[in-house]
Amino acid sequence: MTIVLPIGITSFKEIRQNGAYYVDKTMFLHDLLGARVKVTLITRPRRFGKSLMLSTLDEFFSNRNSREKTEKLFDGLAIMEQKAIVEAHMGQYPVMHFSFNGVDGANYDSLMNNILRAMQKWCRRNRLLFDFDKCDQYDVELFDRIRKGTSNEKYKEPENGKLLMQSDMESFLDTMISMLVDTYGKKVVVLLDEYDVPLAKASLFKGALKVGEELVTPYDAMKKFIASLFGPALKDNDEYLERAVVTGCMRIAQASIFTGINNFSWYGIQRYQYSEAFGFTPQEVKKLLYDAGISERESDFREWYDGYVFGNAEIYCPWDVLEQAAHLIGHPGGNMESHWLGTSGNEILRMMLSNPKMNIEEEISGLLEGDLLLLW
Repeated sequence: MTIVLPIGITSFKEIRQNGAYYVDKTMFLHDLLGARVKVTLITRPRRFGKSLMLSTLDEFFSNRNSREKTEKLFDGLAIMEQKAIVEAHMGQYPVMHFSFNGVDGANYDSLMNNILRAMQKWCRRNRLLFDFDKCDQYDVELFDRIRKGTSNEKYKEPENGKLLMQSDMESFLDTMISMLVDTYGKKVVVLLDEYDVPLAKASLFKGALKVGEELVTPYDAMKKFIASLFGPALKDNDEYLERAVVTGCMRIAQASIFTGINNFSWYGIQRYQYSEAFGFTPQEVKKLLYDAGISERESDFREWYDGYVFGNAEIYCPWDVLEQAAHLIGHPGGNMESHWLGTSGNEILRMMLSNPKMNIEEEISGLLEGDLLLLW
């Protein structure tokens, strides 16, 4: 039987309901819950399954579906063998799942407008999660202001031209969490995907912006905004926050985004924890190729796509593996290709390398010798 490979699909529910091939990463739930960390930041390269993992967490934790439907989605997967975890956590929490993926803009104003649009879309798609009669009236009013906002340079509402203040946007996460707690009487699981996308985009913009009484770069203005957006939601919020998982491609050093968060831990590619949770292990690739009927090409896959070490784990790029496997199914003698190349931008690297404060030759020599380089 020919397998169906989920090319570009980041919805766990869609993969499982459509019978597409799924590499079982659900034991990440076991490890995550065992760590007892309140706020977890995980950084990995693009196309390594971060969005799919957050979708998996969303479906497992969320109380919006019946227990029967959730158990059906996870039927046969490794996490279902962990009976205590399933009983204690499956379908038990309201979930705030928000993604910055795809947020873009030609300048700082348009970038902020598109963040606003992402917030609007979330409000419109998730309004049925809330019992507005149980929520604080001030929070409901902010929800409505965000939901009705329109995309223009002044962040105005279309009905009356009233300014939708940036402070409303900064309060978005904290307010949605509060409303979920008011509605369900339970702490909230927060999932934030690609948190660093707005920062990477803002790094491309020139000029200066006035923030308060000071002039700052668009990048620094975006750092302040993201810190203000995350701060109230993630810092000293034990009363409302069950746990949070944040993903991105990089940790922004010295950005103050996560400064002061209690029980926070960052898991980058050098950490052993979760080293096999993102990307495919050699064993997973071997099984996938066997199931796809192209086992004879295993050595080619190893040569082309086995280029990563996370912690102590040998990892394949999943985007390359899935794309190439789909290419070879039915045509096992086909050529090998690079698929990940071109799916990501290097703009923020160019910005860093062009920084006159950096001695590039000296810094790179230090990296080669094992030194640590902090860029911000």
